[in-house]
Amino acid sequence: MTQKILVVVACLAFASIAGAAGAPDTQTVTISGTQRIALPAQPQKLSSSDTDRVVGQYTLANGHTLTVAGRAGHLTAEMEGIPRVELVAASPTSYVARNQRMALTFDAEANGSVSGVVVTWLAPVETKGQRRSK
Repeated sequence: MTQKILVVVACLAFASIAGAAGAPDTQTVTISGTQRIALPAQPQKLSSSDTDRVVGQYTLANGHTLTVAGRAGHLTAEMEGIPRVELVAASPTSYVARNQRMALTFDAEANGSVSGVVVTWLAPVETKGQRRSK
């Protein structure tokens, strides 16, 4: 598989810090929430030739590798440290992971070849804070 250079990596994360009034200095409160990337309202059924042009390995800006694999018109994506996910097509160059935590937008050249990918990934983040003053 040819390596393709990532154009942009956008990581979206959510984090919340909260504290209760009058709480002792050692108390921490963790708030967690769920954030998702919307699946396409009308997923596209693409031909094998459409999906074949995005299949490959992409070197990401953080040095990790994104692997996009396909079989019978279906695509999966896998990054180091991230389990394989099934992709849902919004268009021949735009996909959302079925788990709604990742979106891929491929850069298509005028001749139809793909030169890179933009990855949007929702990373779960937990942030702890210590109370500094009342």
